[in-house]
Parts: sequence; C-alpha cells; structure tokens
Amino acid sequence: MNAPTTLADAGIPMFMLQVPAMALALIPVVAIEAVAARRFFGLTARDAFTGTAIANAISTVVGVPIACFALFFVAAATEGGTIVGYDALWKRVLGTIISMVWLGPDEKNSYWMVPVAATAFLIPTFLLSVLIERWVLRFRWRAMEPHSVTRAAWLLNSMSYAFLFMLGLAWIAYALITHQKT
Repeated sequence: MNAPTTLADAGIPMFMLQVPAMALALIPVVAIEAVAARRFFGLTARDAFTGTAIANAISTVVGVPIACFALFFVAAATEGGTIVGYDALWKRVLGTIISMVWLGPDEKNSYWMVPVAATAFLIPTFLLSVLIERWVLRFRWRAMEPHSVTRAAWLLNSMSYAFLFMLGLAWIAYALITHQKT
C-alpha cells in the first residue's frame, strides 16, 4: 500500500485562517456597529443589536466565500502566487496582496506575508459587507428611509473595519518585530 504524497510547497490557504478570525471578529464588530447604530440613527438597543448581528453574520457567511472565490481567480489570472524568488521587497508585497487568498510557498517570509494578506483581505470584504449588510438592514430596519440605511451600512462598516484594520496593522508590526510565524 502506497502512502499519500504530501506537498510541502503547496502554499498557505488563507481561507482556513480567515474563517476563524472572521468568526471571532464578529463579537467586537457587532458591538461597535450596534452602539454606533443606536447613537447615530436613534434605533433601540434591540433593533441596533439584532440588525447588526444578523447583517454581519450573513455578510460573513456569504461575503467571505465570495471574496475568496473571486480573488482566487484574480490571483490565478495574474500569476499572483508566483512570488517566490522575487528579489525586490515591493514585488513580494504586491504578490502577497494579489494572492491574498492562497499564498505561494515562501517559508522564509511567511511571518509577514500572512498578516499582510489577512489585512489586505479586509478591503474586498469591506466592500462586500457594505453591499450585503445594506440589503439585510433594509429588511431589518424598514422604518428607516432606504438612503439612510445605505448611509448606515457605509458608516457602520467604516467604523468596524477601521478597528479591524488597526488590528491588522498591529499584527503586521508584531510580525515584523518578532519574525514569528503564524
């Protein structure tokens, strides 16, 4: 009986790292958005919390896979995963961002590549979150005018993603200082 072949240079599927991180991030994200929704849009605590909780859960379950799927094809079409061997740091960073959903094998630089890819992944997920959450919130907050719901989706996501982006930058800084792999 033959043993299965293991590919040590298959790269890093970021989806496997993103899903648990996104699930954990739901707690502070919903808290930030619910408090802001109550304050800026005059919603009751219950309406603000249930609306943002449901909208964020749906945007995570639907938006993250859509972003991963789309970005996987962008990386494949641009050969973004072929970053090994680049001498210039800017080429490695650009390659990491382009291939943010499946990093090419680069054991030497993975300590900074993973947090850079995870932080860059916030950009497409932000845009998808605004679109998906706007749609969900229009059903949850029917008393609000549609333009107000659109404004709320942009404002609330801007606030929560600013928090997530700050965490991403802190992770990048920590990785660069310590050179510890994730």
